[in-house]
Amino acid sequence: MTSIDTTAAEVAVAQLAGARRRGGLRRFYRIPSAWAGTVGVLLIVGISIAGPFLAPDNPYAINYTPLLNASHTHLLGTDLLGRDVWSRFLTGGGSVIILPLIAVSAALVLGCVAGLLSGYLGGWTDTIVTRIADIVLALPPFLLVLVIIAGFGTGELVIVVAVAAVYTPSITRVIRSAAQTLVPREFVLAARTNSRGTSVCAADLMTLVMLGV
Repeated sequence: MTSIDTTAAEVAVAQLAGARRRGGLRRFYRIPSAWAGTVGVLLIVGISIAGPFLAPDNPYAINYTPLLNASHTHLLGTDLLGRDVWSRFLTGGGSVIILPLIAVSAALVLGCVAGLLSGYLGGWTDTIVTRIADIVLALPPFLLVLVIIAGFGTGELVIVVAVAAVYTPSITRVIRSAAQTLVPREFVLAARTNSRGTSVCAADLMTLVMLGV
């Protein structure tokens, strides 16, 4: 295969990936519920990030009479221990929303990278990745989380690692299967004949895999 054919194949796959991205965005813009959901998620995440800086009182300090009604000084009253409920509401998003979001995002990134490399490279890489995923999937998720917490403690980083360890193998297998259906196609074979084949694996192929999933 000549360099001209290879370049044409790369241009074709880039155009295909770009067209699918634009088509997906156009469909997204036409769905009102998608806009509403996006705005809602951004609002919740924004409150979770800015909440600790907006809290009027220390959410852990016991400074007030328990079970006070809502007022101008305590917008949501106080709890059984006399803590300001509004301050606790603003500062609670970090552990309830941000931490799980980081954990799931880590699992998604690790699973996509491992699955894509496994499906694209094949051989020993595929064997090692799939065997590790099979071993982790064979363990009960709750037991795996308990083992990780018992071995490394209960810090926030440990929780992120535990959740990522539970979800990464499943994502890896899904992405691997999708990648294996694209690897035999002509544009991938053409891209692998030159030194820029890795860029196709990292960008355009990943786009097509995610659209297929």
